Amino acid sequence: MQSIRKYYLLCLCLSLSWAIHAQERPDFYRKPVKQGNGFMLRAGLNYTIPTVTAYYVNGSIPLSILGGVRPKMGFYVGASYYTDLATNRLSLRLDGTLQQKSTKTVNPYNSYSATMSYYYAGFAPLIGLQLAGPLTIYTGPEVNLMIINKNAWGRVTPLDIGPTVKCVYSFQKIKAEISYSRGFVRYDHLDINLPGGPAKHDFYNQTLQAGLVYLLNI
Repeated sequence: MQSIRKYYLLCLCLSLSWAIHAQERPDFYRKPVKQGNGFMLRAGLNYTIPTVTAYYVNGSIPLSILGGVRPKMGFYVGASYYTDLATNRLSLRLDGTLQQKSTKTVNPYNSYSATMSYYYAGFAPLIGLQLAGPLTIYTGPEVNLMIINKNAWGRVTPLDIGPTVKCVYSFQKIKAEISYSRGFVRYDHLDINLPGGPAKHDFYNQTLQAGLVYLLNI
């Protein structure tokens, strides 16, 4: 019985010691991460989810959506410049990116029959808000210029513009980032001649990204 009391007393002392020590140390998510300014290298994967709208020239024919279009994995590489606007609060980040955005068509047996690939050079000026220690949210416009396309559906539009949102978690020189972007400009167009009249299909980019960032100077 006495040994049990000693055990509980020891546990109580250790718990009090840990609690006092924890009060003296700031939580990791509250500890500010110094941003400063410098350059970064970025690389990761794209997952392009195309948005397809459809309409018929003959208004009496019901609306129909083009079937068989599926998302596909791509990649991106890039470099960024970053600088503080307000220490541990606001920052400016300028992203330059080369990326591949792809989609695929699927036959009735669920195996793809063709892949459409679009390669872009892009630029995005982003404002970052540091939420809690190493976590920062960036947002801003993204402008992408199509430099190459393979197996395009029809008439491509070389310029793609839209908003982007990035969530970045810092591990000092290494950062992890995920982002979402939505194109407001049609990047491809397809006409199909049907008995009721020509059907027109517009394609818009919608992309998820996940990757790593390496700080060249910190």
